[in-house]
Amino acid sequence: MLKTSPHVLVLVLALLAGCAPDASSNPSLSSTRSSTSGLFSGPGWGAISMLRPRFEHTMTRLLDGKVLVVGSTYTYFTTKEVEVYDPATSTWGSTSPTLWQRNGHTATLLADGKVLVAGGAWDAYDINRTRLPAEVYDPATGTWSATGPMTRFRAYSTATLLADGKVLVTGGQGDGIPDPLLYAELYDPVTRTWSPTGTSNIPRESHTATLLADGKVLVTGGHGVDTYDYPAAAELYDPASGTWSMTGSMASSRIGHTTTLLANGKVLVTGGSSYPLEAELYDPATGTWSATGAMTEIRYGHMATLLSDGRVLLAGDTTAEVYDPASGSFSATGSLTHQRLLFYKATLLANGKVLVVGGMETGTDRPHTNTEVYDPATGTWRSDAASRASPRSEHTATRLSNGNVLVMGGHINLDDIATAEVYDSASRTWSATGSMASPRSQHTATPLANGKVLVTGGRDPSSYGEGLETAELYDPASGTWSATGSMASPRNLHTATLLSNGKVLVAGGSHGDFGMTEAELYDPATGTWSATGSMTSPRGAHTATPLANGKVLVVGGKSSYESVATAELYDPATGTWSATGSPPSPYAFHSAALLADGKVLVAGGDVFYHGATETAVYDPASGTWSATSSMSMARTRFTLMPLANGKVLAAGGYTINYPPSPTEEVYEPATDTWSSVGHMAEPRDFHRATLLDNGQVLLTGGYNSTRSTYDSITAAELYTP
Repeated sequence: MLKTSPHVLVLVLALLAGCAPDASSNPSLSSTRSSTSGLFSGPGWGAISMLRPRFEHTMTRLLDGKVLVVGSTYTYFTTKEVEVYDPATSTWGSTSPTLWQRNGHTATLLADGKVLVAGGAWDAYDINRTRLPAEVYDPATGTWSATGPMTRFRAYSTATLLADGKVLVTGGQGDGIPDPLLYAELYDPVTRTWSPTGTSNIPRESHTATLLADGKVLVTGGHGVDTYDYPAAAELYDPASGTWSMTGSMASSRIGHTTTLLANGKVLVTGGSSYPLEAELYDPATGTWSATGAMTEIRYGHMATLLSDGRVLLAGDTTAEVYDPASGSFSATGSLTHQRLLFYKATLLANGKVLVVGGMETGTDRPHTNTEVYDPATGTWRSDAASRASPRSEHTATRLSNGNVLVMGGHINLDDIATAEVYDSASRTWSATGSMASPRSQHTATPLANGKVLVTGGRDPSSYGEGLETAELYDPASGTWSATGSMASPRNLHTATLLSNGKVLVAGGSHGDFGMTEAELYDPATGTWSATGSMTSPRGAHTATPLANGKVLVVGGKSSYESVATAELYDPATGTWSATGSPPSPYAFHSAALLADGKVLVAGGDVFYHGATETAVYDPASGTWSATSSMSMARTRFTLMPLANGKVLAAGGYTINYPPSPTEEVYEPATDTWSSVGHMAEPRDFHRATLLDNGQVLLTGGYNSTRSTYDSITAAELYTP
């Protein structure tokens, strides 16, 4: 394990989430736009909250004001996944993964707007000190490119952009030995090469480096050679001569401290391992240190951010305070909404607010996924916690009559749940609502004419593969659930379709084995079920689409684990089923969408547990099928959502090589063509898509099997056509 301070070792906890492979091959960042309403005014994807827990990551504000987040540690392993935060929309998006996974690295904004990422460890067990190549991120293309490797392995070093555009890297843990490095080196963006520069006087890691107004670099504190060696001595690097010289020593030895260049050219040092309350100021003109005001409380491993008005925000644990250089004093400000201990990051945004991301919380076993923003004008913090949905997959998501979305049931890491929550489309926030009486997944949810929601069946959590016969009603007015009549047949992976007469048709499904023919009707007026005609073919994991003529088209499905290549129509007037034209391919775990002209588009599906690209259209007028152009990506267990503009959005799902697809596409019925609409922030399958009143599409939950665990997805995201 990489060497770190004993104070850090006490607080570094065993994390659960595994190392993730490449999340996306997309070369560009998902596009979102801001609007006065706080929603998107242009096309693109945007996650409502951060996608990954982060710890020992880096944050870099780009020239366009967005923030690039790179690397992290989960369970002592690292990640390649990269995210970008857009302050204009308060949303997150994925961009291309780094070429190498790392933590304990540095990230430096170069003069041309690109970002240099260098050093760090492959993982916490990297005892061989793998010398990772450096790489450069280009925001214009959203891509990474390798650049020259540093002259030696180093982690927990510092990287400072110099006035000439080069980058100075100092100290850190070194090659094959735990002792900190004396050696420094320079990166030249013009030649993309590294070269040694002068040797510092004191070996150190986890120190600070601050660019002074005269172009020199002040290096302070950190971890020395011995276990409890935290040097108080400071030194200066002179880029003009490439040499190091000692300068005045701090009054206190420090590691886990912060240094901030003030507007007057002095440097404020706060906190650290010797736990001083007193802060110090370094004066470059005299090379000396002097005491300044005392902090309101002891701080270690905190963050310090220079605000636009010249004050300095200190934040850590649950508290925050502000240093005023004019008076040399500290004063408390609003408390953080989440406890943060060690390895979180803070960045000043272009609007003057401060974004805080990641870190650990006492008593937890994984890093934070939540973020918060500090507003200096009000001295308050705003958390994104209300923007985060609960993790779930194989759930349901139903738009209510007031435009909000009810999300309920499903799995959390393969365990069925009964919880429910409501998404407020106006505020883009989530709130818990009453839980169902029974945990269930693979169920159905149908909005009724009276505004309530009928939930039926689902997987029986006590007996894998068997279905439930129970049904429940959700009342949005009270946020509560009540039992209603039970179905005659237990089932999961069935369909439930609201008929024009207000009743609900439940058909097919699975109960132990795939494929049921039984159908039944629910009458909301009496809360009772009655039998209706059985389907001509047994099926589960099929689709059911209400047609303009009041009939219901059922397509495909699984029967005894074989995909079905038949379709049939249910006629509510007679309560009978009749075969209709057979689709060109067998379908199961596919998706279907009613087009504006009354036809039905069927796409994708399960082909030996892989996705399919084929699509077809059913014409109710003739009862016939016609093949249509194929999707660009093979998909199964995905969503197909008709948009207000008449097009159809295909999102997520398994691809031919199993992982969920991050690439989304739109079908244009007028031209029978598919076109890409970029990447979701989070690849997912077994998710749900809901069309909102404003025309956006809300995606919730699902699995991301590109990750090494079957964690259900927390982050919801919005697509704007």
